Parts: sequence; structure tokens; C-alpha cells
Amino acid sequence: MMRLIVLLILLVVGIGFFLHTKSEIPYLQWIGHLPGDLVIHKGGAKIYLPLTTSLIISVVLSLLFSKWSRSSHD
Repeated sequence: MMRLIVLLILLVVGIGFFLHTKSEIPYLQWIGHLPGDLVIHKGGAKIYLPLTTSLIISVVLSLLFSKWSRSSHD
């Protein structure tokens, strides 16, 4: 079980790094720029709150994992 948790953490960190460098990938430009994604500018700081993007990614991953768990039990 610990091995699975470590792999999931590494996967999340890898995806985060990939999304951080997404500016060079044209079909990923929508990430963080959907209606409902907030950007707050305060002085020299910029805070991103990608609420809609997070919701969409969560729903897609939930559907994929649900399908995957059902197919592994058959």
C-alpha cells in the first residue's frame, strides 16, 4: 500500500511540473483560463485559483478511476 501512495505522490508531482511548463504546448493553453478560474493581483504578487479547471480534472479522473476499478473487479 505504501508503494502505491508513493507512486501516486510522484505522479501528482510529475503532472504538476508538466502543467507548470505547459506554455509550450498549444492544446493545453485552456488550463487555468476557464470561466470560474480566479487570478488575484495584489501588488507584485499573483495568485491563481483554478477552481473550474480543478473541478473538471477531478470529475474526469473520478470517472476514469471508477471505470478502472469496475473493470478490475470483473
